[in-house]
Amino acid sequence: MKCDTDLESGETTPQIIETPAASVQVCRATDLSVVIPCHNESATLPTQLAALGAERWHGDWEIIVVDNASTDDTAEIARTFVSPIPIRVVAAHHGRGVAYARNAGIAASSARSIAICDGDDLIAPGWVAAIGDALEQYPLVSSRLDTTRLNPTWLASTRPLPDDGLPVFGGVRFAHGGACGMHRTVWESLGGYDSAFDGVEDIEFGLRAQAAGFTPVRAGDATVHYRLRQGLGQVWCQGVGYGRRRFDLIARARSLGIAPPPRSAGWKSIAWLALRLPTIVTRRGRYSWTWTLASRVGVVRGALEARPLSAPRRGIATTPSSPARSHAVLVTFRRPDLLIDHLSRLAGQTAPLDTLVVVDNGADPEIRRLVETADPVPAETVLYLPLAGNPGPAGGFTAGLAELLPVIDDHDLVVLLDDNDPPHRDETFAEVQAVFRELQSTHGNVGGVGTWGASLRRGGRLRTETSRDPMPVDYLSGNGCPHYLAGALRAVDGPDPALFFGFEELDLGLALKRAGYRIWSSGIAREHGLAAMVAPTTARAGVQPPSWRRYYSFRNLVIVLRKDGRRFDAVCVSALAGLAKPLVNLAVSPRVAWTNLRVNSAALRDGWCGRLGKRVDPVDLPRHLR
Repeated sequence: MKCDTDLESGETTPQIIETPAASVQVCRATDLSVVIPCHNESATLPTQLAALGAERWHGDWEIIVVDNASTDDTAEIARTFVSPIPIRVVAAHHGRGVAYARNAGIAASSARSIAICDGDDLIAPGWVAAIGDALEQYPLVSSRLDTTRLNPTWLASTRPLPDDGLPVFGGVRFAHGGACGMHRTVWESLGGYDSAFDGVEDIEFGLRAQAAGFTPVRAGDATVHYRLRQGLGQVWCQGVGYGRRRFDLIARARSLGIAPPPRSAGWKSIAWLALRLPTIVTRRGRYSWTWTLASRVGVVRGALEARPLSAPRRGIATTPSSPARSHAVLVTFRRPDLLIDHLSRLAGQTAPLDTLVVVDNGADPEIRRLVETADPVPAETVLYLPLAGNPGPAGGFTAGLAELLPVIDDHDLVVLLDDNDPPHRDETFAEVQAVFRELQSTHGNVGGVGTWGASLRRGGRLRTETSRDPMPVDYLSGNGCPHYLAGALRAVDGPDPALFFGFEELDLGLALKRAGYRIWSSGIAREHGLAAMVAPTTARAGVQPPSWRRYYSFRNLVIVLRKDGRRFDAVCVSALAGLAKPLVNLAVSPRVAWTNLRVNSAALRDGWCGRLGKRVDPVDLPRHLR
């Protein structure tokens, strides 16, 4: 395949093109693209490429090597490999995992059909022709896996595989992720692979394919020689990883109306472990026993870590023909000086706003005058929305979105801003929106992007992401100029106004994830003067001085964790940060510790009882919370 912008005419060396996944060049369509996701596979990739180069098929086809943030010379090997088949190298550095890499490679292809194999495996002769011919008749095909060639005999016997090339989960046959083929329309209609199921993404993809009416078939004699993990530690980690995802796979099957595997399968595995315990004296027995035990341990861990399952991916979102517009909701409360500075910075953005809704939680005439006389004008259209009674940031955002969402398109972007968190540079909006577009080109479920965000760790801890590359997070910080997709905000009805203040961003982020969207930290925080905020430290609730802020932060964190099914994390927050920490500090600072304990106790009581709303007025703090 040739791309006129990159290849010189008459070139006799291999046709090699390197293209970032986010800015794929438009090339002449081919019949088939063979996608190879790779991460640090310099040792095995040449053998796979040589095998593909020896393949012959009547159609027009190409090879796409996806470099998923390799730290070795994987990309250079693919770039310089001499092959009669055109090779392209796609840089996929905005995410991690085989599901993301496969999606990036398929998105970079313009072929009608896609074949997928892995860089550490080896295709058997005739594989491309068998896959290509089968895809002329069927939309989804799979090839047989063989473990005898690349593995010792004793190791190959520890992992029996189906002879027909179609493994089964419950009663559903699915296509091997590293040895399959599909029409591009199948991938698009299903929304691609779901990276939330990395490691078992082919099973989850197969469940959605079955629900959509795509049943895989065996592609003739197509065979891939599969390389097994050879260290006991590697086998253990892989088995635990598969087991942890089994709980989510069962939940996904049920959500799609598919019967999951019977519960008796787990008891049979436990019985098998007991009966086969004497076999661990042999090498083969140790590996088989370790694999089965690891998978059962993983199942237990998966059950303990169970989260509400996001909605199944339904389709790859396409970029609209017209550029998406950007809008903002700015919440302010009796801080005119901060508002003046914020409006000025909004007016200086190189990516100007189409609409700005200023929500005044204090209904202050001075604030109204500042908004109506702002010079320079911060947006093409500026709306002033006064609210009485101060409903807090969560209530302000909800009111602003109620005015904005009915009149904008689903693919437009909405920025949620607080008056004391203006953009740090004139290019902030433009750079965040550029990252948003990049991610949309390879991910069909991007719900929000901000300059920085944080992930929710075990025990209810919040940890900021420090990567200079875009990274998936659980929520976007309010001072990170979070840009949300308007359609995503509609799907979850925006922030919960009953939270009033504190962790409304976390609640919104988790709600978007449950709805099937992904939230991303852009990786540009350090360049925007936010280095101190993205330092690799752990943020915990309860570090504020005793006040209404402490009350709402503790109460809301418990409520949000419970709403997301994280009861264990809510217990940890309550017991450790809420109660144990003030008790420990009693000997150091009795007065402060006692006040903290009283505030925390009131917050935790209301959090576990689910008492939402504005229960404490920041202006008129009750005596028991002072």
